[in-house]
Amino acid sequence: MINGEKILRKREFSPVLIVGSGFAGLSTACFLAKRNIRSTVIERRASTSVQPKARGISARTMELLALLDLEEGIIAQDESRARTRRTALMEDFTQQLQALGTTPPDTSHISSSAWGMISQENLERMLVARSLALGVRVDFESNLTDIRHGGSGVTAVVEDKKTGFSRIIDSSWVVGADGPRSPLRKSMDIATDGRGDIATYIRIVFSADLIDTIGAEEVLFFIRHPTHGLGTLHSTDIRGRYVLSMEVPKASESPTRGKEFAEELVREVSGIEDLEVGIGEVTSWTMAERVPRSLRDGRLLLAGDAAHIIPSVGGFGGNSAIQDGAELAWRLAEVIEGTDFVETLDQYSNERRAFARFAAHQAFGYYANRQAWHLKGEIRGKPVPYITSVFGFGMGVNSRGSNQDGQVGDACWEDPGAPSGQVGYRAPHRLFCTSRGKLGTFQLADYRYLALLGQHAHGWREFLENPPMKVPEIQIQQLEVEVTDVTHGRPDPVVSQTGALIVRPDGYVAFRSESDMVCPPETIFDSFGSFLRSAQGDS
Repeated sequence: MINGEKILRKREFSPVLIVGSGFAGLSTACFLAKRNIRSTVIERRASTSVQPKARGISARTMELLALLDLEEGIIAQDESRARTRRTALMEDFTQQLQALGTTPPDTSHISSSAWGMISQENLERMLVARSLALGVRVDFESNLTDIRHGGSGVTAVVEDKKTGFSRIIDSSWVVGADGPRSPLRKSMDIATDGRGDIATYIRIVFSADLIDTIGAEEVLFFIRHPTHGLGTLHSTDIRGRYVLSMEVPKASESPTRGKEFAEELVREVSGIEDLEVGIGEVTSWTMAERVPRSLRDGRLLLAGDAAHIIPSVGGFGGNSAIQDGAELAWRLAEVIEGTDFVETLDQYSNERRAFARFAAHQAFGYYANRQAWHLKGEIRGKPVPYITSVFGFGMGVNSRGSNQDGQVGDACWEDPGAPSGQVGYRAPHRLFCTSRGKLGTFQLADYRYLALLGQHAHGWREFLENPPMKVPEIQIQQLEVEVTDVTHGRPDPVVSQTGALIVRPDGYVAFRSESDMVCPPETIFDSFGSFLRSAQGDS
């Protein structure tokens, strides 16, 4: 002790310090490790989440988790594949108002991955295990108490809650993935846009024998109860355990009024007077929409709920958190490696803000159309099919760079079942025969830049094999040389015989050309830099 203060341990250095061990923080750490960038994750809690929250993992997110060798483990734990399923709009647990489906959408024509059903509590544990296996340092009960950043780095003071001692961590970059109330975001003092708070809910985890009543083992009910209003019921990874969320009137002073109140509420909403209920955790949460005007302040970056709060309808929150981590990690790795400019992190901010706004508008639209009919007049933007909201989002050529006012224009989208292959949109899904077996387009890229070349694109091949500048690793795959397109139904060629399609690590098209490369070296040098950063092409 010195003057009543516990002594700080010696300084440590971590290239990237990640605050928060939820979906966003752990996925960022894993994807950085995949690019051989070390990171440290600190978490103020004693463990990952113990709440059975989000369950639906979209096929888009499953593609990313497959890159971390987690897809098979998720499928193995996904007992819902053998369960009967039901999604419906209900008056209570017994009275159906509208059937909404029984299975996730078929995405086999869009992706090599399918939907997964696993709770946040279990997936976070899998992500921690994978992080540790990849060499990530994960410190629980570690609280960020102070942070100072300048042009060359960031200095953080981290308290060990078990011992009371603190340590100093110097980092080149800090990622705030510390949830919707993010202290790190508040320290950045960045204004937010959006609807703000929409509704407050009481959330009850309970056990009951409901299978015969609800008619399925795996359920998602949107509830319009005549007395208690709007809510949801969903099953969990444990059979017989459910989560009920019911909207609380704005005048209510205490959303969580004890387990006796919760038990009676479950019975009343169920419509079964003698239902035997075992009450677990009772909490409250607020549905909201908030998107910061930037996800970057110098060397501080935001991801997940710290970066955006999306209305909790459609599973956008948890899925976008994992996608944030993947989107941020490859850009941050390239900056650290010196193969891209620091401005690429502003592209991350612009693109993920644009997606968050798009997803928030879609989620609110689903909420108003399914349940909150009185809010239909507040829907903004054109509603799109759910599968389009998952796979069809596009940035467009003009939204990739930093706009002068820091704002992002309206989002673009297209039908993912009929992809254009244009710059700023997801690369078309094709099935290729390779030396590693049959792989889809996204699998072929394997979280690197992918150059798909036509079989006569010899100029492009020569140039990409010997680029006149330091660039990120680009995997070259030439049709009829390394790969053969064996997609069922023989769709239009993904690239012309003399052309090139450059795909980013996230599966989006960065550049395309229908003709072979014949420009002089000086022009090529300029084009090479621009297609990685400014999304130009001659298509």
